[in-house]
Amino acid sequence: MTRVSISVVVVNFNGRMHLSACFNSLLKQDYPADLVELILIDNGSHDDSLELMRTHYPTVKVIANERNVGFAPAVNQGAAAASGQCIALLNNDAYADPGWLTGMATMFEAQRDEQVVCVAARMLDWYGRRIDFVGGGINFYGMGNQFFHRLPVDSVPNEAHDVLFACGGAMLVDRELFLDLGGFDADYFAYFEDVDFGWRLWVCGYRVRFAPEAVVYHRSHGTSSSMPGHKVLALYERNALFTIIKNYEEASLNRILAPALMLTMQRALGYAGDAVDWERFRIDAGQTSATDSSEFTVPGMMLSFLAGMQDLFAQLPHLWEKRQQVQVRRQRPDGAIFPLFRNAMWPHYPTAEYTRLQSLLVEIGGIRALFGDTPVHRVLIISTDPLHAHLAGPGIRVVEMARHLAHHCQVVVAAPQAASIRIPEVICVTFEPGDSEALERLAADVEVVIVQGFQLHKYPVLKRTHRVVVVDLYDPFHLENLQLHARYGEDAHLRTSIDQQVVNDLLQAGDFFLCASERQRDFWMGALGSTGRLSPEMYVDDPAFRSLIDVVSFGIDPTPPVRQEPVLKGVLPGIAASDMVVLWGGGIWDWLDPLTVIRAMDLVRQEREDIKLFFLGGATPIPMVSAKW
Repeated sequence: MTRVSISVVVVNFNGRMHLSACFNSLLKQDYPADLVELILIDNGSHDDSLELMRTHYPTVKVIANERNVGFAPAVNQGAAAASGQCIALLNNDAYADPGWLTGMATMFEAQRDEQVVCVAARMLDWYGRRIDFVGGGINFYGMGNQFFHRLPVDSVPNEAHDVLFACGGAMLVDRELFLDLGGFDADYFAYFEDVDFGWRLWVCGYRVRFAPEAVVYHRSHGTSSSMPGHKVLALYERNALFTIIKNYEEASLNRILAPALMLTMQRALGYAGDAVDWERFRIDAGQTSATDSSEFTVPGMMLSFLAGMQDLFAQLPHLWEKRQQVQVRRQRPDGAIFPLFRNAMWPHYPTAEYTRLQSLLVEIGGIRALFGDTPVHRVLIISTDPLHAHLAGPGIRVVEMARHLAHHCQVVVAAPQAASIRIPEVICVTFEPGDSEALERLAADVEVVIVQGFQLHKYPVLKRTHRVVVVDLYDPFHLENLQLHARYGEDAHLRTSIDQQVVNDLLQAGDFFLCASERQRDFWMGALGSTGRLSPEMYVDDPAFRSLIDVVSFGIDPTPPVRQEPVLKGVLPGIAASDMVVLWGGGIWDWLDPLTVIRAMDLVRQEREDIKLFFLGGATPIPMVSAKW
């Protein structure tokens, strides 16, 4: 196979402390050295970055700007000056695994005929312990998101897949095409230019692919942290609007732009917090006194939104010209790109008020209809049990719930310790018991969180995520534990009261509840009533309270099992081929009362010796639970 030549472009601004690690790693790449060109674009650094490069890296082509022109324009400079067939981008505060270029180039060369022209690398933290970038998505108003950010590196499946965009901190792209499509939009300065470019590639008929074998290690925000927060926020807000205005089809933009602008202003109001006394603006607040000043002090972060909007309005004529240039090259409709958003309805600003407004605007604007059959809602299901080949009841329920929800939603399942089971169209991740940070980050990336059992008690951070919390009450653990606690004598009442408090907290924290049968629902309706959740207002609109609690049956694989060979009859000692076998599907522990069934079968066998009782398992496959019994 003929290998492509690659020009690696590194943009630098006062990053002298990062450059040695970065360029040392590039000089150690296992890709053929005669096919690699190294380029540094320096954005007016006033440390001794340039002196370091001249002294220690004389083979690197250096282009020195007099001022900081921004990340996006600097990348374009590097691409224009490059000689390689492809350009690779690497952040100056990152270092590359020796196989980084090979991993990206291999995927690029193998799938170029399938329109893969851009490859995203796998980005980890500086020590290789946590995830920085393994793919991302955007919501309908252009806010990008890196999925699984800061999760432990082994917690997420590491597989190649299509992505809407590659992170500009570690990627490879066809150089000629990059320049032909205008490269990164220079007006962005920094942030979301990679999202915009990736979306543009898909609009023009190309593909972007994630290469898990291509790895870099990133000191997150090592350079950008020097920029004031209010300036960064202004760029985020402005550039998200730039991106949707340029890349949506006309029909989509007509529905989405107004809600996007309104949500921008709602975020600005959120940043105001309590710093602004809005009562002073109310006409009905009373007579204005002569001493009432018209001067106000507002947070600078709130003004970031206005600064972003000011830039948007000033650049609108030019922005509209760029939109026309993108649309004239369109090869794919929005509907073919929407599945790559992966988080279209994700509420970017985590407050209940903001989420309610977003939902209202989506409904009023008919935005959901734009996405057709594309799953637009992202759901996190947190399992109480590890998920592997041998599952207990709660694990089976999680798997089947995920399997069915995946037809309608983007589903992530998080399980403690193990998540080796494969579910079509579902991402299964692991977390270590007690790792609240991991669950908080997972919840931040979704709209709905489904929990069971003690999870809200163990991870109270889930109550503060401002996501919709669905509580699955299928497992009445507090009743099960009555049997377990009975053996603890005087401590039994304390243990039982703790269980009851956990249940009461669940009933207070949930936005919606599930159970496994109508009989269970009757039981839980009484419990909800005792905690004040059955309000008169809800009764007027929904006398049956189905909008609060409903039934989802336990769930098993709908595919009937296929008999392939005898496994019990005529095989297991004591069971003849002609016997009738009664299967006991539950566990052999006290609260399920297997002794009554055994005694009953003894009576049956006095009349029918050909009937045999078989227990599918002697203990739960969950070691922690098995130890209790």
